[in-house]
This record gives sequence, C-alpha cells and structure tokens, in this order.
Amino acid sequence: MDQDFSALINNYFQYDYRDRGIKKWRGFFLSDHTSALRKMDQENVYSEKSYPK
Repeated sequence: MDQDFSALINNYFQYDYRDRGIKKWRGFFLSDHTSALRKMDQENVYSEKSYPK
C-alpha cells in the first residue's frame, strides 16, 4: 500500500504537477509591500514650514 502511494505521488510530481514559479509569490510580495509602504507613510509624517523671505 505504501509503495502504491509513493509511486502515485512520484508519478504526479514527475508528469502532472506544474510549478507556477514566481507567479505564486507575487501576491504575497504585493500585499506585504503595500502594507509596509502604508506603515512607512504613516510613520514619516512630514510637514513643510514656510519661512519669511
């Protein structure tokens, strides 16, 4: 039974499985990146002061 299962799994990864590569990580990067940018934007509040000429 274990050999049949191992053969099935090996067959699947050799012939049927298609790795999407970087495509599967872009969603993670995008959400992490945008949340980090929002946090950075909130922390770095900058207001300009006008000085007399």
